[in-house]
Amino acid sequence: MKKILWLILLAIGASFLAAGQVALVSGIDGKVTLLRAGSSVPMEIGSLLDNGDELQTSTEAFAALKFLDGQASLRLFEKTYLRLSAENGKGGLKKIPSLSWGSLYARIEKGSGNFTCLTKNCTVTTSKSTFLVKVNDLSDCTLIVLSGKAELTDPETKQAHSVEAGQTALLDHTGTFLKRDTRATDFSKPERDFLNPQKKPVSTGLAVPLTDAQGHIRYVEFSW
Repeated sequence: MKKILWLILLAIGASFLAAGQVALVSGIDGKVTLLRAGSSVPMEIGSLLDNGDELQTSTEAFAALKFLDGQASLRLFEKTYLRLSAENGKGGLKKIPSLSWGSLYARIEKGSGNFTCLTKNCTVTTSKSTFLVKVNDLSDCTLIVLSGKAELTDPETKQAHSVEAGQTALLDHTGTFLKRDTRATDFSKPERDFLNPQKKPVSTGLAVPLTDAQGHIRYVEFSW
């Protein structure tokens, strides 16, 4: 499936970007609402997303997106609201999504153009990194950098803070900033399950025919 989606992106990217379509749905589970120009429209894996589209995930739902330049991927965890925005610019596609609330995973590859995630209380900018940005009901902003480096900026004071892999930065609604090493408790269960998938054990079995004293064949199954 991933290979097929990648080939689709290569084939349609340039033409659809020109038409105002900026991303493609690469995964979905549970109830996810897509709003376009204020109206709800159906979506599924492979659906193209327009500039300005808004997505909202419900409890125990997620949506995965890939921008049409093929070099930036997003995942909306449960109870997340995101507005898509992107524009062609020097150096590639400039991606400027806005996160109203919830949790957003982003993987930004080198050469994909600048990526800037806007929230009410912070701005996250990067050219190459993997991170989680989260916004709670108070508009407190949490940035967890998993690889590379990102910059967190306070939109009120314009003060920028560099955050590197293995660090968590918090900027609350009062303007208080804190940066520290990332802790396991920084992640919700859905985030941990996604970042550290557990491989399901593969069961191997064998049925061995045995003959009893009466000459009847019986099968004994072994599994490991």
